[in-house]
Amino acid sequence: MRRVLIQLIGLWLVVVGAGHELYGQSCAMCYTTVAGGGKSIIHALQGGIIVLLIPPVLLFSGLTILLFRWRTSASSAQP
Repeated sequence: MRRVLIQLIGLWLVVVGAGHELYGQSCAMCYTTVAGGGKSIIHALQGGIIVLLIPPVLLFSGLTILLFRWRTSASSAQP
């Protein structure tokens, strides 16, 4: 148990340490286009982001519910 905890803490430190690298991943051309486009372009981009987020969220939620139901049905079936 202690080894797992140490591994999780190490993983957390790596993720937190690499966080500053992730902020530099935005596209300069995209930023310039949106900044110069006005409110309609900003609104369209925000709508596009929402539309692109819907399928992964639904898949993740569905799998989580499925696994939870499978886990509870398997544990209740044991004598």
